[in-house]
Amino acid sequence: MPEAIESPLRRRVCRELELAGFAIHGGGPAGGVEVRECPPDHGGGVLVSWAPDAAAFEPIDERVTAVEKTMAGALLKVLADLGFPAEPLGESFSVRVSDIGRTVSA
Repeated sequence: MPEAIESPLRRRVCRELELAGFAIHGGGPAGGVEVRECPPDHGGGVLVSWAPDAAAFEPIDERVTAVEKTMAGALLKVLADLGFPAEPLGESFSVRVSDIGRTVSA
């Protein structure tokens, strides 16, 4: 799904994370929480991950990679606390959120 077309789930996840105090990454060089559509072949829903500043990848800073891993665990917990069914997406630092079983109305 193109990023220009936001799903209702993506809008809800962004709104809830912003209410909890997280800055949503808007594609610029500065970091924040990145929320994007999850391809259907990976289960659908949305993917949530920590997006470091772009400068952290030129060259790759292993300290920032460690922070990404920590933040993936924290985002998994935060999303569950906000009532979203969430699970880690394989070995990546992304968390997949589905709309099934939502426990908090948005």
